[in-house]
Amino acid sequence: MQTSILKRFAGGFTAALLALALTGVPAGAAVINGVAYTFDKAPSTSYPDNDLTKLTDGVRVPPSSTSTGFADFVVGWIQNPADPGTPHPTIDFSLGDVYDLTSVEISYALWPGAGVRAPEEVWVSFSPDGVNFGPAQAYTGFDGSNHPEGFAVFSRLLEIDLTGHTASFVRLDFRQGPGTEWGENRSAWHMLDEVQFTGTVIPEPGVIGLVFGLAAGGLLIWRRRKNG
Repeated sequence: MQTSILKRFAGGFTAALLALALTGVPAGAAVINGVAYTFDKAPSTSYPDNDLTKLTDGVRVPPSSTSTGFADFVVGWIQNPADPGTPHPTIDFSLGDVYDLTSVEISYALWPGAGVRAPEEVWVSFSPDGVNFGPAQAYTGFDGSNHPEGFAVFSRLLEIDLTGHTASFVRLDFRQGPGTEWGENRSAWHMLDEVQFTGTVIPEPGVIGLVFGLAAGGLLIWRRRKNG
């Protein structure tokens, strides 16, 4: 009776540890918290991000009919009409660990009457160290149309599938459309209010080795008790 119980316990313990080692700790994709980021160029002083927290604080622009408090939610860059092809902006995100990524959600603010429009596209690239980034892939799908209910200030969400990519750092390189869309002498804005990644953390090799070691140890204890 006791041997049977020990056998079942050891088998279950070993199987659980092996599953953790093979699938990652913890299992399942989830929102990645504690993400830090840096800009390649500072935002406008009118829509700053002095503490580098606005894009990862979980707060989006609420639907509103006015611009009151708008600057509290967004980070903004103004387009240079003389150089419309300039990236606006490039942001490097540090995930804190190595992740098997699932998606990124980009929340961007719109204010059509004031020239705040959607990016044309975003180029996404990945890095293991924050220095060496792989080739960038361009994603479109940003919606710059007006709000159907006529809100002056609102935000939209673009979700990009990142399945198959593994990284510790992700670079989002936002690109703007032609300057003529808003007139040769009229500047346009890009404003972001939230960026959220999801994925599964990949344990370091040492952690996997420890898990397998514990599994082997559990099996050895069971065998000794069985033979004793």
